[in-house]
Amino acid sequence: MGLNPDHLLRLAQLPAAQYFGLWQAIEASAGAASLPLLVGAAISVEAFDPPIFASLCSPNLNVAMQRLSAFKKLVGPMTLNVQAGQAKTVITLECYGNEGHIPKSLAMTERVFLTQLIRLGTRYRVIPLEVMLPEVPANLDDYAAYFGLPPKKGALIRLTFSARDAARPFLTANEAMWDISSRVCASGYLHWMRRQRSVNVSGPYCSRACRQASIR
Repeated sequence: MGLNPDHLLRLAQLPAAQYFGLWQAIEASAGAASLPLLVGAAISVEAFDPPIFASLCSPNLNVAMQRLSAFKKLVGPMTLNVQAGQAKTVITLECYGNEGHIPKSLAMTERVFLTQLIRLGTRYRVIPLEVMLPEVPANLDDYAAYFGLPPKKGALIRLTFSARDAARPFLTANEAMWDISSRVCASGYLHWMRRQRSVNVSGPYCSRACRQASIR
């Protein structure tokens, strides 16, 4: 496609209803079936994107998801809830400000993104224990091949990894770089984006993130 949906949405800084409307427009242009896999294929360690960078500097998935949850507030009306237990780590995406259905491509793109992230960090084809979405795609076989198991329909947008895989060391971990990048919290990230001329810093999610986000 030649575009990054998250980057486009940061540019737009839209109210919640329009945010989801834009996702639906992207979905209509790219095709709901193919968009998430296209986004996943575009994620790499070479491209500097602060959320990806912060995640890949982490020692493992559990730490990466805690750091990523702070950045999610900058993207749009979403929260990333992480529950790390003795047997598994459950990552749930919640969206607010939308009365209709969450676009299928948004829900699936988030699941693909997180799976790709742990595979990049560990250099291992980690297979989730569960991939749950409100709607499963028509091309289910393509996603079963990607994840290593078929996504299933459920009430939540949820991704689950075994505790062993969630604690699997990231080969990209770099605490020295994280010590530097941790100074780039919500306001610093906005400053970075402003210098890149890529965001309207007065947008609703950015202002909320400046007040609330805390990256440790």
